[in-house]
Amino acid sequence: MSSQPRTPTKRFLFLTQHLDLPRASGVDDAQWEHFQVAHLCDDGQFRIEDKSRQIAWSFLVAMEATAEAILEGQSSVFVSINLEEASEKIRYAKSVLENIQNYRLPQIIRDNTFGLEFDNGARIMSLPSREPRGKARMNVYLDEFCHIMRDRAIYSAALPMISKGGRLRIGSSLMGASGQHWEVSQQRLRPYPGYTRSVTPWWKVKAFSNDVRTAYQLAPEHAHGRAGGTIRQPAHSGNSRQHAQRRFSTRV
Repeated sequence: MSSQPRTPTKRFLFLTQHLDLPRASGVDDAQWEHFQVAHLCDDGQFRIEDKSRQIAWSFLVAMEATAEAILEGQSSVFVSINLEEASEKIRYAKSVLENIQNYRLPQIIRDNTFGLEFDNGARIMSLPSREPRGKARMNVYLDEFCHIMRDRAIYSAALPMISKGGRLRIGSSLMGASGQHWEVSQQRLRPYPGYTRSVTPWWKVKAFSNDVRTAYQLAPEHAHGRAGGTIRQPAHSGNSRQHAQRRFSTRV
């Protein structure tokens, strides 16, 4: 598995210096997570992440796309599993814009449920489970890619969009040993070179783990849903710790 890059990028420095993260995310105790830092500091063209559910990967990529639009005039397109999730990306982007502090922002010249356009030429577009089409040099984000219909056609359509620049980012909770995400992530059928591959189970996320350091030490047991005492659960969730661990697992 590829090592995580460590050099801070312009977008990472911008977001950590100018974004009010708790207000933008709507989470009072929000803090920067390790996987978010690694993602934002990765300038490679290809990145794929096997992740637990509900770690806010969608919000992360919306932050990144918004920062790229502000700083570089860079356009981005999201592909999500349905209309609701597609519109959510634009809501996240707007929340990021509303909570940038001490920085002059480009003006929004077009604003609708599935897209934003800025006066510096950048666009943020969001699509529900269909092939992305647009100008070259766009960043492409495929969210919950294991669960998207027409995944192979969408993947094939995404590649030409980054052929002259731009980046491809894929993230998903897993769903069996098949599909385009699984093939790219696991490379069991053929190589997919050039990717940074990352795995983010719940026990790597501060929002879910009371003690990330201990969770790292007990990781093999956590991955099999046998460890106790570190997962954070909402009060009155009605679910057992074992249920929660299965739900947030990254195993196929």
